[in-house]
Amino acid sequence: MNRISLLAVAMCSLTFAACGGGDDGGKDGVTLPDAKTNPGADAPLAPDAPPAAVMGLGQRCDPMAPACPANASTCLPTSATAGYCSPLCINDASGTTNAMGSFTVGGPGGLTPPPNDSACTAAYTQTVGTAKCKFIISANPMPANNMFMPNTAYTMIKGVCGIDCASQADCPTGLTCNTTAGACVAM
Repeated sequence: MNRISLLAVAMCSLTFAACGGGDDGGKDGVTLPDAKTNPGADAPLAPDAPPAAVMGLGQRCDPMAPACPANASTCLPTSATAGYCSPLCINDASGTTNAMGSFTVGGPGGLTPPPNDSACTAAYTQTVGTAKCKFIISANPMPANNMFMPNTAYTMIKGVCGIDCASQADCPTGLTCNTTAGACVAM
């Protein structure tokens, strides 16, 4: 016999001994444990319950085939293949950016009508993070590379909600904290 055959015979012998094969019920003075019927064995573990599904703001969606509920009908893409559902919180607003290229709320040139954070909180059912009006998704003129120009007037501005985060603990299941943006995103 070659070495491989001997190894195979040795492994089979060990397998039968470990599983209780060849036990004569103690007639020879030795009782081998039977793994299949050992009453002291641990009970099988119950599988973990799946995490609660996020519905409304923060619900994952596919930007190519969004299926979002009525209370968060816009799929905000956060990668090429993933996004999350959000309601509109700025709809047909107008405003002028400041010297830093940002919009202000209130005062001369501020967004009119102002962002509606209550639309965000109404669509958010989770207990982590903070829902607020956070992202402008369209404007006229829409700036190249999504960078708003300083001291420029914009109209037809639309915005969606985001979920503020400082760490992963602030994001609902299925979303990841992008600490640079300070927002939960789908990956």
